Amino acid sequence: MKFHLKNGNIVINNKNDRKRLESQGYSVHGKIGIIDPIEALFLIYEKNASIFEYNNELSFYDVVKKFSIDLRMFYAYRDLKLRGYKISLMENTILMKNGENFNFQVKSPQDRAEFKGKNGFLAIVDDDFDLTYFIYKSYEPVGNAKNEKEIVFNDPEKERLFNDLANRKFKLNSGLKFGTEFIAYENNDDRHSKYMVKILRDGMQWIEIAGLARVANGVRKTLLIAIMQNKIEYYSLSWYRA
Repeated sequence: MKFHLKNGNIVINNKNDRKRLESQGYSVHGKIGIIDPIEALFLIYEKNASIFEYNNELSFYDVVKKFSIDLRMFYAYRDLKLRGYKISLMENTILMKNGENFNFQVKSPQDRAEFKGKNGFLAIVDDDFDLTYFIYKSYEPVGNAKNEKEIVFNDPEKERLFNDLANRKFKLNSGLKFGTEFIAYENNDDRHSKYMVKILRDGMQWIEIAGLARVANGVRKTLLIAIMQNKIEYYSLSWYRA
């Protein structure tokens, strides 16, 4: 399969090749058949495709340099594509094998943690291109317990979170040993808490959130991240085995 550079874009001239790529989930668009540089790079790397500038064939790293490709994105895309996931780089979405559709993001462990949209699929990529995946979803926690604790708080955000969760009818205990503000029980007679609840503080990095998600997975709890807006917003975040 051959691609060519035209007006700064990677294009495919062969109509049959274009149809085949479209049927395989690649994002080919425009009258001239433009393909995303990362998808083209994947086809070079995995499918022996070629990209020509005039009569000169470009190497993998020629394409990386020419299009300033973020290799974190490439290796995340490659890994998931080989596992059978459908990713639209035009729309930044990933179609899961169960039919769910998520916002697709690639981050470094040291990037500032933030949540965009109602749900998202995160690929955390380390400097050596080691990959870890997480899914987050907007969440409305509701319990059926009565909280009888009276606590004097030094942290006003923690106090506000406590009051909000108590109003949502959760029984709350300290989450210190799990690295969170609280653990939350749905019912007063529950022996084990269902949630670990963490406030998203300014400057928190994804490496901190990722560590908490792995802890939550290990102790069979749901990690809730609390965003301290005018109305507290909650996201569930879970480690995902692709």
